[in-house]
Formats: sequence, structure tokens, C-alpha cells
Amino acid sequence: MQRDPETGRFLPGNQIGVGNSGNRRPKWGNKNAVKHGFYETFIAPRMQPDGSLHLYKKGAGIVAIQPEGFRQEEDGSISIRDDVAAVLDGMGFILEQRT
Repeated sequence: MQRDPETGRFLPGNQIGVGNSGNRRPKWGNKNAVKHGFYETFIAPRMQPDGSLHLYKKGAGIVAIQPEGFRQEEDGSISIRDDVAAVLDGMGFILEQRT
């Protein structure tokens, strides 16, 4: 076994104590990232008293859209103007498209 005589640790390049394959190649990707929600892209829209719409997204912070940039439909959905949607898309917001 290739160990450091002073510390007892494995030396760099050691092939005997490389660890098991589960530590090097997890079966389902990065389990900690999934567990703690790092892959989530949840967007929470909030209407403000002044009529603006605030979008909260993990990792992107808060984006405020003025009333002329969106329209609230009768069914409760929100339609965002195309130019505003393009800016949000550039910031990493994933918006649902409806026709």
C-alpha cells in the first residue's frame, strides 16, 4: 500500500485506496443538490399594492415588473409582454408559453 510514513495517509496516485464506485460515481447524480433543492426553478409571483408584479426566484432575487409590462387574465393567469419576457428569459426565468 502506498502510504505516507509520517501521517499514514494514502499518497497521491494511489490505486489501492481509491474508494468505492458509489462515492466517485453516484447512481442518480448529485444527491445533495437534489435533496436541498438546487435544481428547483420555482418562481413565485406576488402582486404589490402599487400594481406592480414581483417575481421571486431562487438564485436570481427579486424582479419588479411595472403594470404596463403584464396583464392578469380572467382565469388568474398572468400574461407578460414579449419584450419583458425576453429580458426575463435572459435572466434565467423559465416562463410557460400559452397560445
